[in-house]
Amino acid sequence: MSRRQQSVHALLLAVAGMGNALAQSSVSLSGSVERIENPRLAAVSPGGATVLRVVPRYTYALRGEQSSSRFSLGADVEHSSNTALVASRVYPSADYVWERNWPDATFELRASLAEDSTRNTQFDDAGQVTVDSRERTVL
Repeated sequence: MSRRQQSVHALLLAVAGMGNALAQSSVSLSGSVERIENPRLAAVSPGGATVLRVVPRYTYALRGEQSSSRFSLGADVEHSSNTALVASRVYPSADYVWERNWPDATFELRASLAEDSTRNTQFDDAGQVTVDSRERTVL
């Protein structure tokens, strides 16, 4: 572990309130290719677009005797073959979870920030086609 990584590790241990803890970091990468025909659900189809989606994520986790914490950063990167129909975009996300365990109870704090397309969420939730814009969720 480099000197800089040791400093970050010590800072996270102090913030999480853990003296002796085990640390783990991971990097994941997933991807998909999706073909979307008539994305606006028009009476006359204007054509379609192929969307390449790549989702990188970095996670850093600490586990002590009675508490644990997990921090993750990621993004949903989409590249469209036809930006007139479906926009190319990047949606970042960040999550933090802190958990404290007792013999008969568990206490957990969560924080989250994520962005998504309003077109995706409105269609999934209500079956409505909306203007393609961003939606930010803060928890």
